[in-house]
Formats: sequence, structure tokens, C-alpha cells
Amino acid sequence: MAWVWCRVCVVLLVCVEWCFPQDLGRPDDDPRGLRYGTDNRWRGVLYNKLRLQNRYNHPTHMILAPRTLRPGAVYRCVVSILNLDHPVHVRASLQKDGVEITSSKKDIMKGYPETLLLQIPRTSVDGDYRLRLEGNVPGTVGGTVFTNDTRLHFSTRFLTILIQTNRPVYTGDQEVRFRIILLTTELKPYDDPVDVYILDADGFVMRRWPSRPTNVGVVSMSFTLPSLPKVGWWAIKALVNGQEELKMIKVEKWYTPRFEVKLFMPKYFLETEEAITGVVGGEFGNDKGAYGNATLKLFARNRIQPDWVFVMEEDFAPFDGEDEFNFPMEEISNKIGLLDGSEIRIEAEIQDTFMMINETGYSMTKIINSSVDCRFLGSAPYVFKPGMPFEASVAVSYHDLQPLGEEKLHVSKLVVKAEAVSESGGRETILTIEIPQVNSEVEEDAFLESSWLYNKRMQAILAKDPTYNIEDYDYNYNFDYESGARYLTENELVEKKLEKFLRSQQFQKYREKGVFHFTVDVPDKTAKLTLTASYQDDLGSIASANAQAIAFYSSKKQYIGVETSSKGVTVGEFVVFHVRSNFNIDSFHYLIMAKEMILYASKEELDRTSRSSVKTVSVPVSSEMAPAFKIIVYHLTQNYEIISDSLTVPVDGISRHKVKLVMNQDKDHSIRSVEMGAYSTPGAFYGVSGVREFTYAMRGGNELSHASVLNSLHEFSNSTRSVHKMTWRYRDGYQPEEVEYYTAGNYGPDANRTFEFNGVVIFTDAVVGVIPGYAESRCNETEGYSRCLVGGCYATVKRCDGFVDCTDGFDEVDCFDPLEDRELDYRIHRYVKFSDFFDAEDGDWLWLDMNIGHKGHEQNNIELPKVDDPYVLNAFSVSKEFGFGLIDTPQEYSAMPPMYISLEMPDSCRRGEQVGMRIMVFNNLPQEMMILLVLHGADTHRFVLVEDNGVVDFYRPRTKAGDHQHLVSVNADSAVEIIFPVVATIDQGEIELTVSALTQIGRDEETATLMIEPEGATIERHTSTLLDLKNRAVVYEYMDIIVEESFVIPLDIRRRFVAGSPKGHVSLCGDIVGPSFPYGGPVNSEQMLRKTLKGTEASTFNFGANLWTLHYLRLTNQLDYAEAREIFDQLNVELAAIMFRFSADGSFKMWDTSAPSVWLTAWTTRIVHQAQFQDWENLIYIEPKIISTAVEWLVKWQDPVSGAFRETPGYEDVPLDKKANGYSYGNEWRGPKNITLTAQCLITLQFTMDSLQGNVRAKANNARTQALRYLEREHKAIRDPYEVAIVAYALSVANSVEKEAAYNTLDSLKREENGLVYWSRAPIKTNNRVYENNQRNLLQPKYEEEWDSHAVEASSYALLVYLIRDGVNIIQERIVLWLNAMRMHDGGFISTVDTLVAMQALTEYSYRARLRDITDMRVTVEATGEAGRASHTVGISNTSVSRMNFIPIQNVWGLVNVVANGAGQAILQLDVSFGIDWTELKKQPPIDAFDLTVYEHFLPARNKSVCNVTVCARWTNTKESYQSSATAIEIEVPTGYVAFQIDLEKSIHAAQVDRTFPTVRDVLGGHGDVFAKKVVWFFDYIPSNETWCFHYLMKRWYPVANLTDVRMATIYELYQPERFQMVMFNSTVGSLDICEVCGSYQCPYCPIYSSGPSLNLPPLGILLSVAIVTYIYQRAMVDEDDVEGAVVVIRKRGTQAHSLLHFSMCHQQH
Repeated sequence: MAWVWCRVCVVLLVCVEWCFPQDLGRPDDDPRGLRYGTDNRWRGVLYNKLRLQNRYNHPTHMILAPRTLRPGAVYRCVVSILNLDHPVHVRASLQKDGVEITSSKKDIMKGYPETLLLQIPRTSVDGDYRLRLEGNVPGTVGGTVFTNDTRLHFSTRFLTILIQTNRPVYTGDQEVRFRIILLTTELKPYDDPVDVYILDADGFVMRRWPSRPTNVGVVSMSFTLPSLPKVGWWAIKALVNGQEELKMIKVEKWYTPRFEVKLFMPKYFLETEEAITGVVGGEFGNDKGAYGNATLKLFARNRIQPDWVFVMEEDFAPFDGEDEFNFPMEEISNKIGLLDGSEIRIEAEIQDTFMMINETGYSMTKIINSSVDCRFLGSAPYVFKPGMPFEASVAVSYHDLQPLGEEKLHVSKLVVKAEAVSESGGRETILTIEIPQVNSEVEEDAFLESSWLYNKRMQAILAKDPTYNIEDYDYNYNFDYESGARYLTENELVEKKLEKFLRSQQFQKYREKGVFHFTVDVPDKTAKLTLTASYQDDLGSIASANAQAIAFYSSKKQYIGVETSSKGVTVGEFVVFHVRSNFNIDSFHYLIMAKEMILYASKEELDRTSRSSVKTVSVPVSSEMAPAFKIIVYHLTQNYEIISDSLTVPVDGISRHKVKLVMNQDKDHSIRSVEMGAYSTPGAFYGVSGVREFTYAMRGGNELSHASVLNSLHEFSNSTRSVHKMTWRYRDGYQPEEVEYYTAGNYGPDANRTFEFNGVVIFTDAVVGVIPGYAESRCNETEGYSRCLVGGCYATVKRCDGFVDCTDGFDEVDCFDPLEDRELDYRIHRYVKFSDFFDAEDGDWLWLDMNIGHKGHEQNNIELPKVDDPYVLNAFSVSKEFGFGLIDTPQEYSAMPPMYISLEMPDSCRRGEQVGMRIMVFNNLPQEMMILLVLHGADTHRFVLVEDNGVVDFYRPRTKAGDHQHLVSVNADSAVEIIFPVVATIDQGEIELTVSALTQIGRDEETATLMIEPEGATIERHTSTLLDLKNRAVVYEYMDIIVEESFVIPLDIRRRFVAGSPKGHVSLCGDIVGPSFPYGGPVNSEQMLRKTLKGTEASTFNFGANLWTLHYLRLTNQLDYAEAREIFDQLNVELAAIMFRFSADGSFKMWDTSAPSVWLTAWTTRIVHQAQFQDWENLIYIEPKIISTAVEWLVKWQDPVSGAFRETPGYEDVPLDKKANGYSYGNEWRGPKNITLTAQCLITLQFTMDSLQGNVRAKANNARTQALRYLEREHKAIRDPYEVAIVAYALSVANSVEKEAAYNTLDSLKREENGLVYWSRAPIKTNNRVYENNQRNLLQPKYEEEWDSHAVEASSYALLVYLIRDGVNIIQERIVLWLNAMRMHDGGFISTVDTLVAMQALTEYSYRARLRDITDMRVTVEATGEAGRASHTVGISNTSVSRMNFIPIQNVWGLVNVVANGAGQAILQLDVSFGIDWTELKKQPPIDAFDLTVYEHFLPARNKSVCNVTVCARWTNTKESYQSSATAIEIEVPTGYVAFQIDLEKSIHAAQVDRTFPTVRDVLGGHGDVFAKKVVWFFDYIPSNETWCFHYLMKRWYPVANLTDVRMATIYELYQPERFQMVMFNSTVGSLDICEVCGSYQCPYCPIYSSGPSLNLPPLGILLSVAIVTYIYQRAMVDEDDVEGAVVVIRKRGTQAHSLLHFSMCHQQH
């Protein structure tokens, strides 16, 4: 007794401050009955000895907390104190990896649940999270009531992230537009920044935008794919505080052929259908139909026959642009047997008779059965409470989730039964519900109607005679004669009609959607329920389903249950719950949970005066509770057992505000524009999207829909069992997927699993019921066993294997979603793509972002594309107040105008060539239309006239200046092809050609640009020098233009050059690096080196050239990030292009069919790494994984003994770049030493070391050390200037002890000429000077020499070495002067590699010399050939130092006088080109290296429309090596001809397989989107011991006459372009006239002949005639309503694919 009081006294002394009354902040109606200002914590404890000693002999606490926690969320713990009369001080804390991150505490009394709130930090990341709870007696030491600790699951998901893209599939060069929508748990917009990543098909980061701000929760962005993207599934990744969301997008590569084959047929056919049907068509890029012959072949396969089997074929001759096909199903069945589940592939080949071009296409479909599927929603086993209602849902649909039509449902019957199995084993059918056919209720309706009439008659009789006794009424009239049933009385009739109404309401959902909800009153002592459902209809379909339900376990058979009577729950409303029990309870507790988090907890008291066991609770629905929430009810019985139940309720939380999209066409009946109305709430973001209808039908997952949004919202739930839903998918895809969610009951078979399955952790010392069999099961998880639901174990590896191992089937529960869409890949790949599918040109007119103004709506006038396919439009909105909203259904819209034209022609030609402009005139109205075509005249071109009977001269046809008109009649819903032949009147330059179409209802116009190239084989000469004004005030320079004033050679048939072909310009820029982005945008090999290249190194050059220009601007403080945004965007595109051939192992390949290369990997990795700059990471991001993967692969190719790197076997003998040859130049006798390759790898390792981590860094560091030691040993034995230069640079950057010795060797090898310093294997002549009259020394252009590229690269490395060692000095300046004299182009030097090294070296020099600070120059440029014209004066200041000043020379002859004043340095360059037609005048290489022959064999048929080209090549410079290195061959293509890229790739394959040219690797040709003027072939090497040949085809795609006689082919080494050979060959197609190529509508023997008279009226006459015709038409023929009606017809007709056209000359003759 004494010790008790001692302890009490200690407690009172320690906590003396608690003895004073305090305001506990409790309301007056506090259920604990505590008043304000009183402290009752010790009442009944301190003064009751017995209770004090036995206070813990009963349950003391019950604490519930979520198993899941999320960043930024409020974590709630619900604490209930049980059977304790004193308060308990409860403290809850959350720990991450043993460190407490948040806590909460509170003194809690018994009787009412209290909630402890813990704020999870927004910056939380994944880790080991634990929840610790402690309950102590306040003020005591060691008075612990309870303590608990458990591990929690951390989920990074705290947002719903939706990603929408503008296409389902993309091709190269296409812009990917996307939106990221971020919604909080309350479905409100998330306003904090988001990180966005683009991942390629291998998962490497191609683009990154960190901390991207949102616009009302939406981020709208875009990126461009490279021309050759890595094919596969790319990903858009959104990262927000650790939460990651991926959106997969399919990327392919599509080359548009001359015409495309389109096959349209349904995705699925039923096996009961008679035939496979569809439409096949051929369509050119200008929407013209293909006419000729077509062959369709059908292949099939099924589960028994997995390989494709040819079944049948069908021929169409003639083929008129479009036709329908029909393949009998019976023949397919005879061939493959089983139809159900089989796949059909139809391949079509169409030959256009006129073009003689064959194209192919394919489409696939599946044959399925028409069986009906019946299923119980959710997954068995269900759980019920004996003696309480049990609810379930059954749904019927086709097996592929195609909804059953209402007509089919109306003739169906559904029978649902429930059989109860009692605890004693007895069986009883406790429910039978039959939903009859609708027509079976007709008789009942008739009987009720007759009863109503009978009662009306009785009422009428009683009204007349109130004394009339109904019982005495004639019995012959009170029953129905057909059925024999007695008519119902009025009360009976009311009762029967009410029963029928309730039944129809109960069955309405089934008869509309095929879903039926039912309730089963379960008897007491029921152990198991068996549910069955059977479906049948008058069409012969039958289906059935069954499911099992088990009884909830409670040791005392005491149950509590919850149900709801609310339907269609939405945010802002109340949900009514009914809680019942099978025994008397005083109260119960309940939780509201959503997204695995507790939102609310409460306790409900039952009325003690009532014996009712049902309590109704209403709960308000907030936006946090969408898309579904759970209510968990629980109660502590008198036996201290916790019983519980739960219910999941779906909530419609989207589209809380009305989002509407209105397309108003009434303001423009010509359908050139449309007014779009966007309606939402003020300030909301509004996004519009749309694709062509056939693309939308693919259902590629790019668009948002109600179903996709709801599915994303439900991803917060860790378990899908508690979500009951039904999904419907339409086979044709033209309607969006539909989904409905339904209320779902508890799946926990006992109280323990009720909390566990609902994601709740429970701490209590009360009894939490567990099924005895489950509790007694000892399943060793470490040995690979898991528990079944009600007891027993199963092998974990057998989970979801399709076989039931548990008696309750729990091992096969929740394995997969039976409603999941598994057909996406099939839909995407089921047919060959075509240009309209990618819709690169016209598809983005619907992608619009806007913010709604204060009026709540926005109207935008949108210009429409000329597209003949309907579009499907979609729109969504995000409001700060109402969250996310979506339009009700996507809208179909046709933008097809009543009349339009398309224009097609080459984009360039040679001077004098006659080009046919192909014009397609479309009439989409249901009546014939007269259309006037006008070719607008200009001084730059003339119209080519054709004489009678198609006679026309090919060389000097009669032409006409001014406008040319042609009136044509176009039939209803038809099109006509018209070709206007034109010839340019200028020698070179761009001309614009405009064609207009005028009709009575409007006009259309198209303009094309034609580039006129000079004739002859082009010779380019370049002169470059450095104007140095650092130490002088004025500099004079005279540059010779090597072109004479006259092309005539007196007394000679030859000519110096082709007349009109010379062109030239002078370029001028400050500093010594070169012009920065001379054309205003990103640069490439075409602009820098005048070479069209392809391959990894070509993309590396494009990347590096832009990169080093940016570095130069940055280091010299000239970089404007706003102006350079386009450059950085292109850098990202080029990075993706480089990664196209980056393998997962870390190696780079040059071309698709080539082997990996160590040199290429080292070089590319080095250049890519140079973009890693901290200030640029928001603009260009290089993922460290790329560098580390490449380096890890690179070090594998190091000799572990010597330290030298070696090439892969494919390039060990013949490297891509000879400078990386394993044998040292001049020291071949020493064997392969791989010195330059090792130096390259060492440089790469040195620069990338800081980017490496972990094990890769250790390997790279070891490899660097070994390579360094190897070069330190070997550098003394080398004497080749290039080898010495690169080794000296490698040793310098690695800070080797031998760097000084290497520098001395390098310095000893330098060459000097005219004060300039350089390194080369042989003397290099700089620009010669010719002295004129002993006064002016004329600077001559640079000519090719044997070691140009070696010298430039070696001198650049040497300059870097000198700069590292000595900084800026006199010798460095002399090297810079020599380098700038070696430029062969305005931007570049010799080849790609030496240009990048030179740019790096010159940038380093400029940065150190600080030339920009002193630059202030004025340069006067005067061309003597432009006598009488003012000279050009260019100012160069420190603000414009790197800007290129371009001065064109009109008369290209004479010389250029330059006078420079001021201070600074500037690069002066003269570029001249001219055409030649004599072989003796072609460029001569410094050393003969190649033999090249090109032979063109034009097929005589069809006027030489097809040409077979044979190319043969051999390496002849055996003194240097036995093979060339990587080589390119450029062959010019005649204007109008195209060597199609796919055909060229087939030629590569044939040459490799046949071994006629095994080293050919890649090619650049033409296709429908690119008009290539030349074909460029790429080779690993060319041999010397034999001549190799290959063949390819080119075909005429465009009509062009009087083709130029001389064309050119060039072969050269990629990295030694001075090894070249130029071949000139004469064309045999130059004598074709315009009618021989069918290039004019005037040609009578061509299918495009149109004999309508041309109208050569003056402009005033034209306008007057059109005005008169229009006036008569409007007044006498068609009123405005007719036009509107015609437009409506167009819209209705627009749902079909474009009808390909049939030409007929008889309709064109008038």
C-alpha cells in the first residue's frame, strides 16, 4: 500500500503543473462528458485501488493507420482508448531509415476515436519507413500502456499524371507534341514544376526539361525526331518529387513512295460472316488515284497452323483507283480449318500503268466468334455475412467486350440464382431472378390494359347506377378470353403496375448495357454461396457464369455489415450508408479512406431506446474521395473481439464543370476556315486535339477518354479486387472505350484480412478475428510457400499459372485484369502505314492550347487544311476550381472544301529544262463544276505551248509569257489532272509559280518554289585568308576570280564554262574561328562542307559543328540563349540521330549493316561528352549512362599487357579513317602499334573521367593509366607528323611526364612556308599569288593536295598542344593563319573530323587571345566585274564579330579588291562555282586514287521512264594502301527521276548477298517527301585487286523535258576527300520533248489530255468573264441554301476513306 502512494506522490511532484485546471478545448457535447476547465484524467483511477491494479486486464487500445504513405500527404492515425479510465499520452512517429521525419502526440481518453495527424514532407523519397506508436500514462516514468512498431509501404504516387500525344505512331523528322496533365488527390491542378524526359527505344534520355512550370496543371511541349530515329517504343517520362509516369509512343521510319497502297477492312470478322471484305486503293501524294492492275493475295494462320498459308488471290484488271474485294470465308475454312482465332493477311500489289511503278501494301484482320460472355464483376471468392444482404453484379457482352446491342438484349433472357450451403451441408436455392424478354411482357401489358378498360367500364356503370352490384355483373365480361385470367380490380391493378414499374427499373440497366445488380438475403448459418447466371437469346447465343462466396469468420457468429442506397455518387453530394448487425450494439466506429489514405474517422452511437440493429450514416463526398473511396466499419464486442466490414464506392469526380467544343462552319461556306468555340470556366486551361478518323479508329492510346482518365485515377489503389468495373470496347474503334464502376463489398474473410486487404494497419490488444485454418497454416515464405485464403499453403511459383492449387482458388486471384486491352500492338501493326496516317503536314491544325477568358468561352478562327478525310476532335479543360473536365464525346468534323487544287512538281531543275506542274482539281460537290485554272505570269518563267497534234520541239519550243488560263469541266465528286509545262527564263536562282482555280462558289490557290540550278558539272573553288589588323591600320587584299568574262574560247569548239553557270560570293566574318551559324540556323555537313552525308559520324559532325560554335560564342561572351534556342533544339535532334546506331552494349556502328568500331565509339563519345556543360543542362542533356556505357565497352578493347587499344575485327585491317590505321606511317615494318587509335581513346578517357561513377570509373582510370604508359613508351619511335601531333595532345591533356618530350618532337617536325607554320607529311602549298603588272598580287584559290586533311587535323592538334603549353604566342598565331588559309568552304575545312578538331583549336585560341575585345573593323569589298556599282562596306564590331556578312557577286569575273581598316582580325573568303561540259576541265585529284564508271541503261519502253544504273569502282592508289578507307559515291540524278530509298536499300542487300559489292553499307536516295538531286552511296572500303559493281533503279516521277546533257558522279574518301575522282557522263534523255514525258495537258496521246480551249484574254477580260458567270450562277442556278446543302452532303460523305479517282478523256473534251 505504501509503495503505491509513494509512486503517486512522485508522479504528482514531477507533474505538478498538470494539477491546475486547464481549458482542454472540448465542446459542451463532448461524448466523454468532460467539462471545460476541469482535469479528470486521474478520476476513478487514483482513488480506486482495485481498478488501478487491474486496469490492463482487458483491451486497452485500438489504433488504425494506413499501410501506405505518400509524399506531401497528411498521414492519419486513428486512436481509440478502450476500457481505461485514465488518459493515455499517445505519440506517433514516422521514421525513414531509422531517422524520425515527423511525429504527433495527444492525450486521449476512452470513448471517442482521436486522430493524430502527421505531415509527410513533400520531398520524401523511397526508403525503409516505419510507424512507431507509444502509449504512456501521463506524468509517469515507465508507465507504458502499449508500444507498437511496423513497416509501411512508401508510394511515390501522390498525383494523377495524364500524358496525351498528338499521334499514336510517329516517323522520322516528325514533331511529337504532347501534354502532361497533373492532378492532385483532390483532382485539382498541380502548380509546382515537373521534370520531363524523352527516352529512346533503349531507355536512354534523349531530351530533358527540368523544373518545367505548369499552366493550370498542364505542361504542353514538343520535340522533333531525327530523320533516322531509333525504331521502337519511345517514352515520355514525367517526374514529380519521385513520382514517375511513362507514356509509350511508337516510332517508326516511313519513306513515302510514289503512290501508296491503302487497304481498309474491319479489324475483326465473325466466323459466321460469308466473306472477308474491304476496299483497296492506290493514291499518289497529290490525292490522285493509281490506275492499272492490282493483285490481292490472302494468307491465313491459326493456332494449329502458326505459319502463314497462302489461300487465294484476286486480280483487278483494269484497276480504277479504288475497288472492293471479297474473299469467301468458306475457302479460308477449307484451307486452314479452324476459323475462330485465326489471322488473315491480305497483301496488295498495284501497278500504275502510266508510271510503270509497282507498290505494295498489306492489312490484317482477325476472325473471331460471336459468342457471348457472361461474368460476375469482381473476382471470386466473394465474402458474405450470414443473415445479412449480399450484393453482386453480373454483366454480359460479346467475348471481346463489344457491347450487346439493345435489340439483342431485348430478345434475351437472364436467369440469376443463388444457392446457399448451410453449416450442416444442406443446400437451398435462396434466390431466383429471371429477366424475361421484352416481348414476353407485351401480353402482360395487354392484360393490364384490358383490366384498366374493364375497371373504366365498371366505373362508368356505377356512375350511372350507384346501386349496381358488381358481383351480379355478367361473368362473361370479367375475364380475358385469351388467357382465361380474371381481370384485376382497381387496387390489384395499381399493385400490379407498381410491381411492373419496379421490375422494369430493376431490369433497365440490363436492357440498356447488359449489367444487372442483385441482392441476396443470406440465411443464418450459411457457410457458402454459389452464384450462377445463365444467358440465352432468340439468336442462339448462350452463356453462363458461376462464382463462389464464403462466409465471414467471427468466433461468436457476430457480424456487422455496411451497405449503401446511393447511386451515381458525385462530388459535392452525400452518400447514405446503412450499418447493420446481427446483435445489439451500442455504437460502432468507421473510417473513410481514399487512395489508400485515411480521410476521416468517427464513431456513431445507436439510439438506446430503440432495439433497431440498423443505423443510417450520411457522408459528404469531397473531391479527395474520387474516383473511389472505402468505408470501413468496425466494432468491439463484449467478448473483446473486433468485427468489421468494408464497402468501396465509386465517385464521378471528373467533368464537374461543363466543357464544350463547338465547330461553327456557318461563317465560311467555302470551308477554308472554321470558327471554333471553346467553353469552360474562366482562367481554365483548354486543350484541343484531333486526328484523322482512321487514325483515331486505331485506338493507339494517344487520346484522352473518360475511360482512360478513370483508369489512371484508379491506379492509386494497390489492389484491383476492390474495384468492380465493366468495360466495353467497340470493334471498329470509332467510338471511345466505355467503362463503368460499381460498388464493391468486402473481400476480407475475417476481421484481420478486412483491414489488411483495405490497406489498414491495426494495433490492438483486443481479439482480431482470423480464420483458424489460416492462422494455423505455417507457410514458410523463405522456402517459397504462400498462404491460401482460408487455410493451407501453395508454392509461390505456382501463383497465376492457370491451375488452381488452393481449395479456395486464392492462388489464381487478381492475376490479371480480364478487362485489360491486349490488342494495342495488333491494332498498331495491322496494316502498312502511309503518309496520311502520320499526317506530318496537315495534322497539327487541331493541336491548340489556350486559356479561357473571363467570359468563360473563347472563339478562334482556324484556317483549315485541304484534307478530304474526316477528323475526330477531342478537348479537355483543367480549372483551378473544378479540376479536370472532358467533353462528353469526341466530335467528328470534316474539313473537306467543296473545291480545291493540289500542286506537285520537282523543287529544283537545271537551266532550260521544261518542268510539268501537275495540278489536281477536285470537285467535292454533287454536281458538275466549271473551273478556270490560271497560271500566273512573271518575268522569271514562260508557258510551253504544244502545237497541233502534239508537235513540240524539245530544245526550243514555242513559249508564251503572261498569265495562262485553262477552263476545265470536273464531274460531280470527281477530279481532273491538269499539267502546266513551264520553262524558267533565268540562269539560276529561285522562281515562284502560282496557280489559281476560280469557280462560281470560290477560289483556291497554290504556290510552289522552283530552284533553277546552272547547267554542267559544277566546279567549286574557294579562297580564304585572314585579314590581320592587330598591328597595322590598313590591309589591302586582292582575290582573283578564276572565271573569265566570256565562256567562248576563240577558234575552239570547246568553251571555258557553260554560259550562265558561274556564281560567286564573298563572305566576311570577324575573329579567326569562322562564321557562327552563317544561315541563321543550325549548320550541317551540307552547309559546312557541301557534302550530303549519312551515318553515325555524319550526325556526330552535325552535333559537333553546332556544339563548338556555341562553345565559341560562350567563351567569347557572344552567346544569346534566347537566339540560340533553335540551335540547342537541333543539338537534341542530332543527339537522337547519333543514338540511332548506339547499341545497348555501348558501341557505336557507322551504318546499319556495319560492325562496331572502337575509333568511332571513342570519337563520338568524346564529341558527345563535350556537350556536358552545367549551364546548358536545361537545354541539352547528356545522360551520364550514355558516356559510362560507351566507355565501359571501349576499355574492353584494350590490350591488358601493352595498354594499346585495338580495333574490332571488322575494321582491324581496313579502318574507317586511315589516320587510325594500326600501322604507323613510314614504320609499317614495326607491325600494328595502334598508336593513333590509342591516343584517341586516351583523349576520350581523359575528358570523360569526371562523368564516370563506380566500377566503370575504376576500369576507365586503369585503362587511361595503361594507355598513357603505352604512349609514353612509343612516342619516341614515331616520326609521322599526324601521329606525333595527336600523341603530344593526348600526353598533354593527360599531364604526362613525357609531354615535354613529345612537344619537342612535335616542334621539330613543323613546316614553315611564307611565315606560316603547319604539320604535314609533305609540303602543302598555301594560296598562290599571281602578280599583275608588278603592282597587285592576286590571291588564288586553294587547290586539293595529297595530305590536306592530315595536315589540317595534325596542325589543329599541334595548336592545341602549343596553347596548353605556352598560351598565345607568335607561333600559335602563324598556325592560325595557315589553318584559315586551308579552308575549302565558308564554314568548314577538308573533312568532318579535321573540321571539328580545327574548330576546337581555333576556339581555344580565340578564347585566350581575346580578339573580340579589340575588334572594330571596316572592310570595303569591290568586285571589278560589277563596274559602275557601289562597293560594299562591312562593319565588324565586338557585337557582330562572328556574324557572316554575305556579299553576292552578280558578274562573276575579274577580281575582288578588299580594303580593311581598324583593329582586329577577320576571315575573308571568296567562293566561286561554274559549270563545265568538257571532261578535260573537270577537277583533277592530286593523286589518282579511284577508278569509277557509271553506266545508265534507260529502258526504251515508255520513253525512258525507267533507268537501270550500273556503278563500278576500284581503288588504285596502292602505293598508299591496298584498300581505301570509308568511301562515298555521289551520282547526280536527272531532274524528274527518283531513286527510291527502299529500292536502293534492296540494291544494297542484293550487292551484299551476291558479293558483287559486299562493302556497300548505306545510301541516301529520294522518296515522296524529299526530292533528291543525287544519290549518295557509302562503303566501308573500295578494294584495289578487283573492280566491284552494283546496280540500282531510278524511275521518272515527274514530267521534265529537255534535260541537261551533262551530269556528274564523284567518288571520294570520307576522311580524305582529296582522294577523289570526278566522272562526267552525258545523258541520253535530253532529247525528250514535253509531250514525250506527258508533261502538258495539251498532249493528245497522254491520259491527261484536256482539249478545252485556253483563254488568252487580257486580265480585265478574265475578271469580267468570271464576274458574269458568277453572277448568272448565283442568280439563276444555285441559291445559298443549295450550297449549304451541298456542304452538308460533303460532311456526311466524309466518313469514308478518300475515293480514288477515275480519269476519262471524254469528260474532259468539250
